[in-house]
Amino acid sequence: SDGDGDASQAEGDGSPAAAAADLDVLWLDFGLGGSTRIGAFLDAWWPRLRRGGFLLMHSTLTNAVTRAWLEAQRERRSEAASEVAATRCGHLCEFETLSLLEPHKRYQNSVSIFQKRDGGWAEPLHTMYP
Repeated sequence: SDGDGDASQAEGDGSPAAAAADLDVLWLDFGLGGSTRIGAFLDAWWPRLRRGGFLLMHSTLTNAVTRAWLEAQRERRSEAASEVAATRCGHLCEFETLSLLEPHKRYQNSVSIFQKRDGGWAEPLHTMYP
């Protein structure tokens, strides 16, 4: 491959789901399209993200389509945390999230950061004192 292509089209023996969880960061621009393509992309790539790794998603706060997707993910996480519907979480279930707005821009002016927290992952401690 020449390195050019759409990651959402990855398939076959080189599919992302076939590889180990070895990525620290994924970047996803909502130019990927509607929630169906986003779901398919995350189904393939979220398993590759290591525990504690980050998914950065561009343009998630100030337009109706992407904001609805973001709020749906947060709602599913809340339901899973309360053990109401853990099986409905799909590709995003155990995570923490932070969304940042770029107020100096009118369009494409935000990023949401998801940190994968599955399997009992916790922040590491490196020292006893500061």
